[in-house]
Amino acid sequence: MHKIDLKITHTLGSVVALERAKGLLERLKVQFSGQFTDLEEIWEGNKGDFPATIMGMAVSGSLEVTEEHVILKGDLPTDSSFMGALIEMTIRNQVESVLK
Repeated sequence: MHKIDLKITHTLGSVVALERAKGLLERLKVQFSGQFTDLEEIWEGNKGDFPATIMGMAVSGSLEVTEEHVILKGDLPTDSSFMGALIEMTIRNQVESVLK
């Protein structure tokens, strides 16, 4: 299992950052519809949990938006540190791009 623990700084304020994070999830669901199944979004205020199945493997993640940070945590079902690091870098790049 590869653990993801990202803390990404932004200057948008929590309302705008949360809106953009939710928009990113919608785009990712469409972009990777062939790989994602059973992706749920469970939001409580500025915190969300995201259980899903990706390519037949169960994954889970959480996202919290604060005034200055987006905090993303997740568990990937891969023992490969290279693959886990590649997925983590891709997620970081996607989140950073919507927070600009």
